[in-house]
Amino acid sequence: MPEEKKDTPPPADDKTPPPADDKKTPPPADDKTPPPADDKKGDDKKTPDDQQPPKPGGKDGKSDDAPKAPEKYDLKVPEGSTHIDANDLPHFAAIAKANGWTNEQAQAFIVAHQDAVHAQRQTFIDTVKSDPDYGGDKLANTQRLAHLALNRIRPEGTTRGDALRYLLDKSGFGDHLEVISFLADIGKLMAEDTQPGVSFRGAAPSTKRDPATVLYGEQSAGA
Repeated sequence: MPEEKKDTPPPADDKTPPPADDKKTPPPADDKTPPPADDKKGDDKKTPDDQQPPKPGGKDGKSDDAPKAPEKYDLKVPEGSTHIDANDLPHFAAIAKANGWTNEQAQAFIVAHQDAVHAQRQTFIDTVKSDPDYGGDKLANTQRLAHLALNRIRPEGTTRGDALRYLLDKSGFGDHLEVISFLADIGKLMAEDTQPGVSFRGAAPSTKRDPATVLYGEQSAGA
């Protein structure tokens, strides 16, 4: 019996897409890498500090127009000053020069110093006035005894007497409680040890000792 032939199915339709057209391949990305720096410009030799923008006012940040310290200061003693004199001006000039101050700044410093010493002296005076042992109602006698001691030990008009007064007045410590009380205590001892009619300076005995004689001595009292 002959073999029955079966119909063979036709081959599947080859729908494989054709290969991509090489001509449609997208071109490579545009190489926008910047070109290397030109060595001739010397940019690669600059340090980070050199590449920073310049600071305002110059390399050090200081304005060229800023006031500068003078070669020589022209300083003045404040008007009416009792704590500063011409001998102090060179010392103030040295301080100003060390700090690079202008003449105006140095003069302002002198005035500020004068004001500070004056305020300190006023504090000393107020302290003496309010002290229970040497101030208040006792203040006048305290001052009398202090002057007595000062004029006896360091008479006015002598080299050391004038130098001591200058120092006490200039510094303001002539009004300090500890200085005044010390002189007053010495003056009190002098007054207690003095017999009527006997002078500290060995002058002729006097039967009359008025306040001027006690405070300033025989010569000043008779002047």
